[in-house]
Amino acid sequence: MAVNSSSPSKAIPFDAARTRLLKDNDGTPLLRYSISPIELPALPKRPGRRIRHYHEAVENQWRAYWENKGASVARAMRMRCEAKGETFSALSMSLSTTVSFQNDDLLCVCQEMTEDAGDSRPNRVLHTVTWDTHVGAPLPLSSFFPNNRRWKRMVLDALQAEARKLASSGLYLLDEGAEANFVRYFSSEHYLLTERGLAIFYPQCTVASHIEGILIVPLPFPIFDPCNQEESKV
Repeated sequence: MAVNSSSPSKAIPFDAARTRLLKDNDGTPLLRYSISPIELPALPKRPGRRIRHYHEAVENQWRAYWENKGASVARAMRMRCEAKGETFSALSMSLSTTVSFQNDDLLCVCQEMTEDAGDSRPNRVLHTVTWDTHVGAPLPLSSFFPNNRRWKRMVLDALQAEARKLASSGLYLLDEGAEANFVRYFSSEHYLLTERGLAIFYPQCTVASHIEGILIVPLPFPIFDPCNQEESKV
């Protein structure tokens, strides 16, 4: 894919970290949230604007959730704690945005939300988008398997093989029936690019113990290594 010759915009800065403490009517802290700043690489102006607006919208959705539903949940938790004579600690929410991969054609942006209720069991939610930076359009996983109608079967077979490896290694607290779970909870939307190539991720508590967090499983297909410019064309 040729590099777009249109003039690129300057690096796109997001606003500085936004942090806010939400309090109950009597001033008791209920919820703290923070949104970390990121800086996207220089991109062609129009696609860069689309990409920036999209990720700003994700931030705004989380902010709105914390300001409304999140605060209500925290208030209910406070009431339950007080009814039991327990100490309530304000919930802590954060959103971080990172770029997991970029080259002249592709940009993979990962946004991870972490919710900490002070019980050493943080909840995490990951949202990823891989962009065609020339047009500012998100790419489906299938675009990395051109002219291959059996791409999904290939991916599932690879995931089952990885499940067997992970289960036998004993390094991960996988749920029973890992191979079946890796297929059952597979979503073509849950993918990202890394320097090693394509990877599939599984949301927390779908295929493994809560302590494992979000499980990221690399796909062992050298042909899809985005570091190889000839093999990474979409």
